[in-house]
Amino acid sequence: GPNLTHVGSRNTIAAGLFPNDARNLAYWIKNSRAMKPGVIMPALGKGEVDPVTKQTVTQGGLTDQQIADIVAYLLALK
Repeated sequence: GPNLTHVGSRNTIAAGLFPNDARNLAYWIKNSRAMKPGVIMPALGKGEVDPVTKQTVTQGGLTDQQIADIVAYLLALK
């Protein structure tokens, strides 16, 4: 996986395409392929449609609260 050292202090995500804030980081975790075509990370948010597979994430998908918890943790890695 990606190096997450000091991810909370980085200014951008997705190779510099988006500001590294809670909103963008949450959407990146939910459905990175919708943000940046060509990304290999699948959609992880429950109810999200993966643009590559055209499948809706159901079983095993992350809830909004779980994603918010992950975002809080990642932004704390400064």
